[in-house]
Amino acid sequence: MLKILLLCLFACSFSVATVAAAPQLYTIASYSTQNLGTVTVSGASCSASTSIGSAGSYSVSVGCTVTSITIDGQTVTSPNSGPITLANGHQVRINWESSDLVEIFDIYQVNSPIRQ
Repeated sequence: MLKILLLCLFACSFSVATVAAAPQLYTIASYSTQNLGTVTVSGASCSASTSIGSAGSYSVSVGCTVTSITIDGQTVTSPNSGPITLANGHQVRINWESSDLVEIFDIYQVNSPIRQ
């Protein structure tokens, strides 16, 4: 009986650990008109990158809670917003919208929906 109980406990703990480590989709919504190049989102035990060449919605698969974003070699940690100055002198701002969404905005773009 004890062996069966231990086997059940092991199976349950393995299932919980597997679910907790399951990758989740993280979205980067870029409203920027600029080519941002490789954008990396990172957490304590994970990171994922995607190439952002223009405005659009980009998804990456991560296995932990995202706490920072790196654009053009510059890292911004949540909840900070930047600004990040790109190599061409253009500036973008970060909005940590939720636990699975970050938004990137042009600072000086008139029609960019920048949130203050």
